[in-house]
Amino acid sequence: MQIFLRKLSIVAILLTAFGASHAAEQDVLFGNKWTIGILNHIPVRLANFTLGRAYIEFNTNNQFSGYTGCNIINGTFILTPPNGLNFNVNNLVVNPKAPCSADLKKFENEFITMLQNAKFWKMTGDDIIKALNLQNDPENVSAIFAIISEHE
Repeated sequence: MQIFLRKLSIVAILLTAFGASHAAEQDVLFGNKWTIGILNHIPVRLANFTLGRAYIEFNTNNQFSGYTGCNIINGTFILTPPNGLNFNVNNLVVNPKAPCSADLKKFENEFITMLQNAKFWKMTGDDIIKALNLQNDPENVSAIFAIISEHE
């Protein structure tokens, strides 16, 4: 777990200069499962997720699905110009999966609030490590995700 967080931090700090074309970035965005590593500037301790890691997936039909660590979520999103950096989440649906601890419920609320407030997305990294940053403004990263499974 520490290796994962260390790699995620390295991506966030050192690799922001690497870029790919818009189409290539969108190809990476879609069809992958993204696990959260940092939320509101705080590393997420994966050991706290007794029911499974929190993640989000995006598809090319402008729908997303995911898991908050407590419940399954799904909804729609819109990518808009300029440069594909606007990200809006709407129609959020939470489907109860299991009873959650108070800590996981608090995390779930923060995770959902972050999604609802996200206005921009940015891909960082290189061919080996990719990170997805969700931001509520162009200068403030709200969450950092890493790929946990490639499109099959």
